[in-house]
Amino acid sequence: MLAGSITLAADGYGEDQQQKRSGATVQGTHDILRVAEAGAGPDAPVKSGDRYLGQNETAGSLVSPRERPPHTVLRIAFPPGIVLREASPGGDLALSLSRSSGMRRPQSRDGSLRRWRGGAAGLALTAALHGCAGAPAVLLEAEPPPTPRPEALSLLNRPLYRPALPPSREAQLQAELDSAARRYMDDPDDADAVIWLGRRLGYLGRYREAITVFTAALEKHPQDARILRHRGHRYLTTRQLDLAVADLARAAELVQGQPDAVEPDGQPNAANVPTSTLQGNIYYHLALAQYLRGDFESARQAWEQALAVATTDDMRVAVVDWLYLTNRRLGRTAEAQRLLALLDRDLTILENEAYLRRLRLYRGMLPPDSLQAVASGDPVQAATYGYGLAIWHLLGGDTTRARTLLQRVVRGSNWAAFGYLAAEAELAAWRERTRAPRSEGTP
Repeated sequence: MLAGSITLAADGYGEDQQQKRSGATVQGTHDILRVAEAGAGPDAPVKSGDRYLGQNETAGSLVSPRERPPHTVLRIAFPPGIVLREASPGGDLALSLSRSSGMRRPQSRDGSLRRWRGGAAGLALTAALHGCAGAPAVLLEAEPPPTPRPEALSLLNRPLYRPALPPSREAQLQAELDSAARRYMDDPDDADAVIWLGRRLGYLGRYREAITVFTAALEKHPQDARILRHRGHRYLTTRQLDLAVADLARAAELVQGQPDAVEPDGQPNAANVPTSTLQGNIYYHLALAQYLRGDFESARQAWEQALAVATTDDMRVAVVDWLYLTNRRLGRTAEAQRLLALLDRDLTILENEAYLRRLRLYRGMLPPDSLQAVASGDPVQAATYGYGLAIWHLLGGDTTRARTLLQRVVRGSNWAAFGYLAAEAELAAWRERTRAPRSEGTP
């Protein structure tokens, strides 16, 4: 019989769950976020020895019974897709950490190695090591990447997969996610930390995981309108429109009568100046969700609330653009035209140039070809310009041109863009009205 034991306890997403197995040393790591050690017994807090290990670096023998006293506490934090493997004479046993949400209890208590499932940012394991020389090695190895799963199902009934990112951009976003994950694991009860964890997952296109994080956070912070606002946004992204409306309407109730606050940007503009507020974003996303469902009257009311709390010209041009389209869809043409008086002002625009140009198109200040010329660049901008131009043609009676432009938008690469989502909604509603065959891009 092998001497020594290792106690694994969930820490982070987990509960008070433990199991004992033979083993003593950690020999190698892949993609580990954080490793921290502390002595003084199995219940000692982890405070000292923090260090970061980058991708494919090797930790060596992090803990050895020959070098460390009994009861050394080791906390290992790492992302999903890592296997904790015990190499023993009886064969390999693995503790697989998948991308499933939450933490599951062990399946049995018979001493066999059981599976834990780690949440979105990975699982922190605390190992109380009571080792001795000659105990088998505990290895951390990377699993083969799983078959990609769609993040959402489009409104045109096709799977939507995580958008590809340029390698340098993906590396930057991953580093920011790693930082957010470490902050969260240091204090899982911090609402700000969990919000940033969910936001950083979303920026990487891991929308389902972001929703899981926000859902878990709402169990601890059910009255936090910020969490509802961000989960509502990701419900929008994943085409769960009814759930988006429910979250955002609840968030609107929670902030009613409360002071507003500037919302920090996760992806700042060139000036590094935030352009929106919490309440503005709640009403904006609520209005958009209602617009996409075809509930234009509810959308109009929410857009007007968003306009009432707008504090920057960037937010004003975005809201006025959608409110203009909504009023036109409702036949409120005179009200729509009055909104364009915003263009008479000297506007300071930091990031919403596309909406400003769309408004100028609606007023006749720009020819449609000028928008078409810029609609072939950045995929988000292409969707924004493309949808605005399509609806301009639709409102002008040219349904053939509108349909062509909408189909072009949904052939783009960034399906999280609101223009892309709106183009899907138009084509899906059109298809429903005409009862055409259900195929991609067919209205």
